[in-house]
Amino acid sequence: MRKLLAWAVHVFTASGLILCFLSLIALSRSDFRMAFIWLFIALIVDGFDGMMARAARVTEVLPMIHGKIMDHLIDFISYAFLPAYFFYVSDLLPDAVRWVGTCIILLSSILYYAKEGMVSSDYYFVGFPVLWNLVAFYLLFVFHFSAVTNFILIVVFGILHFIPLKYAYPSRMLGFRRLAWVLTLSGLISAAIVIWGYPRDYPVLQWILIGVLLGFSTLVIPASRRLTGDGGTSS
Repeated sequence: MRKLLAWAVHVFTASGLILCFLSLIALSRSDFRMAFIWLFIALIVDGFDGMMARAARVTEVLPMIHGKIMDHLIDFISYAFLPAYFFYVSDLLPDAVRWVGTCIILLSSILYYAKEGMVSSDYYFVGFPVLWNLVAFYLLFVFHFSAVTNFILIVVFGILHFIPLKYAYPSRMLGFRRLAWVLTLSGLISAAIVIWGYPRDYPVLQWILIGVLLGFSTLVIPASRRLTGDGGTSS
């Protein structure tokens, strides 16, 4: 029974790859609404599979299957590769630099994934995490910047991968966890409605999403700082 449960968890994790493929098909048809629906579902799967794996003790029950490797591969596809393809096929970047923007996303992401210490001992991402799906979501559904501004933001976020700042890891961080979960749930609910109703605008929900973004921005701290048990910081 334990092995069956462990296999079920691995299949659940692997289903993220199917969702990514469905998103790729939608992107190839310029159906951005459907593409982000599949990516949103993949995000939910990614949010639960780690907790399920720990509860089922999959590393003990099925040591021959490396769930983390599978998870990292799917994460790279959903958080970097597909968003890069989205920016390439959409009109959110200037034609002259569309290929450049795509390369920045892919190269900065793979280098970030390969570096040591991507997650700190107090469970923060060190450097801006590979969340290009989030960047793509905000630029398509929330903000309506010019193509040039979007390109500048891609350059900035590509650089931020390697700037020593800590970014919240909502499901694992030691401090401010309640705030992080409130922001996360507010963002997920608002994002689900905005994506489902696209291309209709939802001003109230868009402002909530901006508030979520600002809220997480307050949790960014220098990499030299550590969280104390009560959510404070120390050097």
